[in-house]
Amino acid sequence: MTPGDLRLDIVRDDPADNRYLECVVEGTADYLVSGDQDLLDLREHGDVPILTPRTFHDVPRAGGRLNQRPSSHQARTAESRK
Repeated sequence: MTPGDLRLDIVRDDPADNRYLECVVEGTADYLVSGDQDLLDLREHGDVPILTPRTFHDVPRAGGRLNQRPSSHQARTAESRK
């Protein structure tokens, strides 16, 4: 569960889509998987790719990230271990 404290106004054509982006940020997601065209048009939010289900299915599972980029959460975790 995410706290639900964050409010974004990124998707103007469908403001309800902003709730998904808020969850991405608060939940430190690695991906947002959606068929919603307004979200897909963004392509990414921060460093989180927004993918269709088909594209997500094709993501290599070894590293768990598209293009093997560490998520900001993973980077923070790695930095705190130093």
